[in-house]
Amino acid sequence: MTSVTSRIKEIKQPRGRYLNPSSFDEIELNDGVTLNNIENIPANIIGLVVDYISRMKMGDNKKDAFKISLLGAKIIRKEDEADKLLNEINDLDDKSISAACKLVGYDVCFRAGIQYYKPVENINPDKDTIENIRTMIERTEKFYDEYGPVKEIGMTFEGGYTQTITVGDADFMTEDTLWDFKVSKNKPRSAQTLQLLVYYLMGMHSDKGKYSKIKNLAIYNPRLNKIFIIPINKISSETIKEVEEKVIGYRKVQQNNKTKYDEYKDYYTITELTQILKCSRHKIMQLYSMEDLPLKMVKNRYIVNKLKLMEWLDEKEKERKEEKIKNVILGVVSIVLMLIIFYMLGVFLKFRFI
Repeated sequence: MTSVTSRIKEIKQPRGRYLNPSSFDEIELNDGVTLNNIENIPANIIGLVVDYISRMKMGDNKKDAFKISLLGAKIIRKEDEADKLLNEINDLDDKSISAACKLVGYDVCFRAGIQYYKPVENINPDKDTIENIRTMIERTEKFYDEYGPVKEIGMTFEGGYTQTITVGDADFMTEDTLWDFKVSKNKPRSAQTLQLLVYYLMGMHSDKGKYSKIKNLAIYNPRLNKIFIIPINKISSETIKEVEEKVIGYRKVQQNNKTKYDEYKDYYTITELTQILKCSRHKIMQLYSMEDLPLKMVKNRYIVNKLKLMEWLDEKEKERKEEKIKNVILGVVSIVLMLIIFYMLGVFLKFRFI
């Protein structure tokens, strides 16, 4: 499984970069607030917390806002711990922000792989860090009010993924702009501008009707309280073609004298499934033959669509809980019957010896 960010780290960009950050216009939003200088948790954790709580504050369902975190927890069987943390997130109080910092620690399992997971219990933001997060969320709310309305949040690209990039989700889009959300202390780097362009191109390959309305690519940074924006018509067709082929991995094929791209769905391999399900290949094939694990054969190997796997896991978890409830009910009924039998036996013996 390769994410957009992981793929971009592998890329050596040409001189001048695919999408030079200097080509973006800069807009400063000034609220007169200065953030604390030192924070004690990683910037990527802070960025996710600001993003997810901002979505929640805008009215997004709490489970939807932290969807990636919950999916990551599910992969490593930490659903109960994640649910407890989610229940503690209610507003911008210290407890809510601290719980959110821990919860987003599960994201890495879904975005990059379980090998990168580190115990979320070790994520403990201090007072200065919590204050900074609160300020950035408040800035983001003001930004949404001014530059919204937001049309969609957390877009994925089913139909736009490839064998090179199998997972990735954009932050949000307004009427004519695709936005990325960063909390870096520095201005955008070329890796970040390329990431935004990749999201746009995967969007065009997954749902051209929706993404054809996008006229601008932009980055909002609540830490700097700045916007960086570029019109898509300023990006050369040569750059777009090269990013599609060399970065994303769309392979051209000729069909009816027209050029199109050979696209691949997002999937897990059998090897990845053994890590996710913590079982052997033999067990996976048993699940496939006996419990309808949604494997399919592609080019002489078994794969499973990521979203279909999550749906299957949800169904199995539902069945497990129903079976547990059924067993509890049967246990209670058995105890009640035993008590009735003992009571009737006691009454019988009492009258027999009278």
